[in-house]
Amino acid sequence: MGLGLLSRDFFDRPAHEVAPELLGRVLVHGEVSVRLTEVEAYGLPGRTPPLTPTEDRPRATR
Repeated sequence: MGLGLLSRDFFDRPAHEVAPELLGRVLVHGEVSVRLTEVEAYGLPGRTPPLTPTEDRPRATR
């Protein structure tokens, strides 16, 4: 795993390819840093991505 900033090209790929490569990476913002120990990828090939927060969702019935 390389060190340093990730290029825009790194992220210009399908989520299912990028997500596993983010595991173990360290995100830094100012004096705060966190190591990614869990990631999620949506929109896998051949599968319908989940609803986005802006889409209408059916209401649950009770």
